[in-house]
Amino acid sequence: MDALGVTVALAGQTVRILVIGYAYIRRGGINKQLAAPTLVCGGFFAHSRNPMYLGNILLLSGLAVVYNSPWTYLIGLPLFFGAILAIVHVEEHFLAERFGIEYEAYRRRVNRFLPNPRGIRTTMAGMRFDWKRVLRKEYNTAFLWLSAAYFFLIWERLTHFGYAARRGEISALLLAYVPLPVAYATVRFLKKHRWLRS
Repeated sequence: MDALGVTVALAGQTVRILVIGYAYIRRGGINKQLAAPTLVCGGFFAHSRNPMYLGNILLLSGLAVVYNSPWTYLIGLPLFFGAILAIVHVEEHFLAERFGIEYEAYRRRVNRFLPNPRGIRTTMAGMRFDWKRVLRKEYNTAFLWLSAAYFFLIWERLTHFGYAARRGEISALLLAYVPLPVAYATVRFLKKHRWLRS
């Protein structure tokens, strides 16, 4: 279950990296109002209308599998999925009003979440991947979910088997975790000093 959960979460992280690296948009707001100056249909958005939410769903689902609690499956994940669907519904209504026919045509040809793999290599081949933007935008998310995964893995071994029985595994996990905060601090330093501008 641990291996499966980490694999699913890594798939979510990969999706987020592809989206941010190739054609990132923020559907945030201005003055607490939704804002979208243009309808972005390129990059990963040509294959999924909500690829960042897809990445988030995979990330949280993967962590839920690592944690492996019945309450997480019965209550946590359904609440999370419901919140995502509610947000997407509001955003889609806004985009339909903002872009009209253009958005309706986009909605008909592109799935809401599940990406259509057909032509994805061609789509990405014509675009430049922005690693600096990925580091700027994604270092915090990557640090948080990886830290949570390490915590769950260590906690699982402590509570189910005890420290003495799993000392080697716990020590290895703690040692493997050390580069993570170092990488986080390094990227944060580079971002603060504007060395990651692109």
